[in-house]
Amino acid sequence: MKLGIDLMGSDLGPSELLKAVVRFLNDYPVDIVVYGSDEPMIHHQRLTWVKTSQVMEMEDGPMAIRRKKDASMVVAVEDCIANKTDAVISAGSTGALLSAAVLLSKPLPSIERPALLANIPNAKQTVSVFCDMGANSSNTPDQLAQFAILGHIYAKSMNHINQPTVGLLNIGSEQKKGDELHQEAFKKIKALSQLNFVGNLEGRDLLSGNVDVIVTDGFSGNIALKTVEGTVSAFGQLIKEAIMSTFLTKIGGLLIKKSLSIKKDRYDYRKHGGAMLAGVHHPIIKAHGSSDQEAFYHAIRQAYQIVEAQVIEKMKREFE
Repeated sequence: MKLGIDLMGSDLGPSELLKAVVRFLNDYPVDIVVYGSDEPMIHHQRLTWVKTSQVMEMEDGPMAIRRKKDASMVVAVEDCIANKTDAVISAGSTGALLSAAVLLSKPLPSIERPALLANIPNAKQTVSVFCDMGANSSNTPDQLAQFAILGHIYAKSMNHINQPTVGLLNIGSEQKKGDELHQEAFKKIKALSQLNFVGNLEGRDLLSGNVDVIVTDGFSGNIALKTVEGTVSAFGQLIKEAIMSTFLTKIGGLLIKKSLSIKKDRYDYRKHGGAMLAGVHHPIIKAHGSSDQEAFYHAIRQAYQIVEAQVIEKMKREFE
């Protein structure tokens, strides 16, 4: 297996991402091609560098890929399309990566819009597939039904769930809740016989683990996820302040330190990889823009597992 990695455009720079690359090469029997303007200061027999002269910046619009044909991200995606690599991982501009995937890799037949799909941790010590995380600002009922199928395939292949439950994120659990988009999407998803659709899911149940696949439009999904991230961060700060408030609470904090650390790790986004751009012809993974070594390592591992599990091939069979 050969993985392609865009080193440019992340918040922490190529050196931080390269730490993850070397760590992954030491752990897995793969070849890795890195794309960037400067030759890596590290050498490994299974590491290849492709020199590029341009960078997709975070402020670049989606159409910048047409101007920056020698950008590391663009060349990495083109090499994957040419079968020089088996998957692409990038922590660069989300909009540019989405555009590269749609314009270069192309959506699968009958897929109207690809979606960003990822695992999120839940209270049952497992994960739920969340789709769409924000690839689209608006969606149709048919697109949400397609997201449900993509999430179903991902949950079966990556999370090893034989018949994953699917829920539609809405403002209430009753079938007739929500606007026209969600009411129509409910009907279309329910009509898909291959899915184990359990109905609507409220925002308070996002981390409950009651469903294996959470389907939502990209606008609502992005807001929901960032709200959860902010809430978890704020709650963690409150716990820290409570522990440090008195001498006795500090003693108590020492006693529960190990347990708290385990719980914290469960909700650490860095351990759950990046977001897969589902619905295109090739495995393209968007790592968090602020990825450190730990987060990027798991994004690479996610790409490796997607190729191993033949997720794209299974999605192609469903939609071709």
